[in-house]
Amino acid sequence: MKRIMIAAALSLVAALQIMGQQAARDNIIKGPAPAAAIAPVAKCAGPDGKPCTAAHVKDIANGISSGRRQWKPLEAVKAVSLASPDRTLKCEQNNGTACTAEQLDALNNVAGQLKCAINYNSSKSNTSNRSNIKNN
Repeated sequence: MKRIMIAAALSLVAALQIMGQQAARDNIIKGPAPAAAIAPVAKCAGPDGKPCTAAHVKDIANGISSGRRQWKPLEAVKAVSLASPDRTLKCEQNNGTACTAEQLDALNNVAGQLKCAINYNSSKSNTSNRSNIKNN
């Protein structure tokens, strides 16, 4: 009985070692798993250049429905809200994830019709739009 247990334990150790080597080989060939994308941080400025108010953001959110006909990326945008008083916006897609840079560009077009501007900067890359918002 003892010999059977030792043989089973050695077989298990050998199998685990082979599996570990295969995982390491996969990492070398494929590379490590990609890091999750970090959503761009979006800020909103009202017509006076000051941070957007809740009313400004509500107007922008209402403009999304008509903007969907002009800007295809807005089709997947579920909601836009003011995340904090420092003009940070929360933009959410239908699937619950944060809006993409392309969607924020389209949202900036809607905001521009209301004399507002949306600026974003992705902390994962140097991606940003080129609006003229002063950082307060």
